[in-house]
Amino acid sequence: MSSSALKTISSCKYLSLVWDDMYKKTPKAKRDFSAGIDALSVTYIENNKQEIFKDISDRIRSGTYKFSPLKPHFLPKPDGKERLICVPTVQDRLVQRALLKYLSGQRKYCMRNKVSFGFLPGSKVSETLIHAQHKRQSLSWVYKADISSFFDEIDRSILKEKIKRRIRLSSLHDLLCSVVDTEVYIANNNIKKRIKKLGIRNGKGIRQGMPLSPYFSNIFLEKFDLTIQEKEIRMIRYADDFLIFTDSEQRCRDHHSMCENLLSKIGLAIHPLTSGTKTTISSPNEAVEFLGLNIEKKGGG
Repeated sequence: MSSSALKTISSCKYLSLVWDDMYKKTPKAKRDFSAGIDALSVTYIENNKQEIFKDISDRIRSGTYKFSPLKPHFLPKPDGKERLICVPTVQDRLVQRALLKYLSGQRKYCMRNKVSFGFLPGSKVSETLIHAQHKRQSLSWVYKADISSFFDEIDRSILKEKIKRRIRLSSLHDLLCSVVDTEVYIANNNIKKRIKKLGIRNGKGIRQGMPLSPYFSNIFLEKFDLTIQEKEIRMIRYADDFLIFTDSEQRCRDHHSMCENLLSKIGLAIHPLTSGTKTTISSPNEAVEFLGLNIEKKGGG
């Protein structure tokens, strides 16, 4: 089973299937400007795909495929700070998407549970908001938190252990773990300073912008999700943001302490429950902002 997974993912037929979907979803205007550090664009790969897919397939099967460093792209944030998006090469994107398609397509590896709603096949933000709306109709006190610098604070050694335990396909372990260890390409001192200012350190965290990063985030938080689920707590988590619905302010405070404790065991933290932070408690008549919209009473309901 394990070796067949690697053979499937690395076959030219499977790579072509993944590529066709990837190519169609790349806007025409971006196909010539979508390269990573190797400067090979989507258009170039499309024009040479048979030869390139054969080379990728051979390297994966021989164990010599190496993921390239990520090209940094800085986006301005409303608060004047910057957000780093890391761009893999087009070939690396293809291989990661092949891994993601294979794993997400199998029920036991799709990372679906009753608590997590983000980065799942077929999941939509609109449906997540509907779930939140329904939960608040019966439990109107809401505890809201987000995990501080989540992607940048993930402990890679813990993540790789979780990958190996959770995904019982040993032939894929080396590829998956090498994605975890992929770093940003530092072209000059200016980029080095900007990355350092963002608190990003070599050897820690997983870089945002890689196709597998969201999937890895769900693996890393699966035990947290399942613990919440076993306790029958009404929670909705989307990536690093989550809401807990309950019947009183005190229960919200109790859940805050519990989440702090659970997350600290894997090296993560949430903001303190004080004024001015992203951690809040909302009473039944107060709006709760989640995924860009407010969840609040309208009229009598």
